Amino acid sequence: MQFTSYEPAARHAVLAISTLTEQLHGGTCGPLVRIQDQEFALHHYNAAINDIRKLKSPETHPVVLLVCILFICIDVLQENRKMVIQHCKHGFALLKHTTFEYAWTKQYLLPLFRRVAATSFIWADDSSDFPDLDGLEHPMPDGFFNFADAQAMIDDVFSRTLRLVRRGDPHRIRPETNGAPPPELLIEQSQIRRLLEQWELLMEDFEARPLSPPGRESPTTENLTKTLRFILRCRFESCKIWLNMALDPEVYDHDNHMDTFVEMLEDLGVTDPEFLDGFRRSPIKTVGFKVGTGPRTAKGASVPSSTRMGLPGSQGPASSNSNLDGGYWYST
Repeated sequence: MQFTSYEPAARHAVLAISTLTEQLHGGTCGPLVRIQDQEFALHHYNAAINDIRKLKSPETHPVVLLVCILFICIDVLQENRKMVIQHCKHGFALLKHTTFEYAWTKQYLLPLFRRVAATSFIWADDSSDFPDLDGLEHPMPDGFFNFADAQAMIDDVFSRTLRLVRRGDPHRIRPETNGAPPPELLIEQSQIRRLLEQWELLMEDFEARPLSPPGRESPTTENLTKTLRFILRCRFESCKIWLNMALDPEVYDHDNHMDTFVEMLEDLGVTDPEFLDGFRRSPIKTVGFKVGTGPRTAKGASVPSSTRMGLPGSQGPASSNSNLDGGYWYST
């Protein structure tokens, strides 16, 4: 928010987001907010684009990245898939030039881009639209000191797993036409599997240590801990499922993971037998999470194919809002 006090592009973008969000939560519009119908928001959206186009020097890249995240928020609210994909791709391209010179962008902005990358991998129809994650991998930590450390690593693995799933689409969905996966995909699959194994070991070590000083535990802290653990474990289990299915044309028995998801729900305090039974029968209708928080759990979203995971093919091509003054305005 500090940027909004002296950077016009950020200020205009925040005003556009806040206006759209107020309309969405105020009940004055349907589930989809169209910025074209909101004159005030549209004015600030286009003003932000005009201002950001003026930022061409390398020292302004951090500001461009920040506004890029804000634009992604605006376009996600509108389900404007085409622009979300473009913003995400160009954001990662800028990060390659920025994280080494501005450490705070690596600490604060790169994790945000890793989370929104999931949206691009799910929505993009062509691999050329995928964000380039190479060179921005999360370093292997010696241990987790808090949940944020665990989240930073699993977010990186999560986006890399989705990338593998999408790269494996041709070989998994049409193996008779495209043949077996190439060696580089098999190597990447093995690398991700080792990362997941390492994450699990570090997480077990972290959870074995007391999170609060003796006598300082509270129900609020306990509930928060259980919620954070549940979210991270959902991502971990989803990655395991997707990884096992990414390159294999055979139907994977994801029910092998169902007991783990039910145990996580019970640990969270969800013990209603009717709910748990419904979850086992149709988990995608029972529990869901936003991409930025965690994956939809188990069956429906754990199947990495166009028709079962909500990937291109079931949703149709990325949509665009032609009335918006968008496009490739990033300076690299």
